[in-house]
Amino acid sequence: YQLNKHWLLTAGYNYSREEGSGDRILDRSRSDSTTSSFTENSPYFDLRYEPMENFSLSMSGRYIMHSVYDNRFTPALQMKWSPGEKWSVRAGYAQGYRSPSLKELYLEFIDINHNIIGNPGLMPEISHDLQSTVAYNVSEDLSLEFNAFRTIIEERIQLIEYETLKFRYDNVDAYSVYGFQPGLSYRLGNLNAESSA
Repeated sequence: YQLNKHWLLTAGYNYSREEGSGDRILDRSRSDSTTSSFTENSPYFDLRYEPMENFSLSMSGRYIMHSVYDNRFTPALQMKWSPGEKWSVRAGYAQGYRSPSLKELYLEFIDINHNIIGNPGLMPEISHDLQSTVAYNVSEDLSLEFNAFRTIIEERIQLIEYETLKFRYDNVDAYSVYGFQPGLSYRLGNLNAESSA
């Protein structure tokens, strides 16, 4: 919805359901322990402000209502600025959320070759992502960009070996990664070539 020439509002609703059944699903909280399910409802919005032609600011958020876990709001903030015809600068922060899958929660896969079990005590992953990118258009066909990023994941879910040859899903300490990524894009007619490190 275009509020006026400077403000644009986008909104929506996301619904997802995961359901599983079988001998390898073991949900002890149900009367039929070989079947399980959960749902996730998420209204979301994005409010974009463009005070001038070469600058925009976007504020967004998602309110996650989960049938198993606590409700949570995840915000994001994005900025784009073009100081000249050839230059553009983008920066942003976003918070992410991922609930455990049915497999991570309730899997029981035990035979002569496997011993993998789920963990109904898992917590959802919460991530924080920072990005900034500077791009330069050398010509209509050639552009260069440089991206710097930092991602932190709290309560990261991984398959761990808790005893010799016995595995289960568990939350581990915060996972953190950061880096720099240069990129090159070249267009020749209908052919596009891109490279990044």
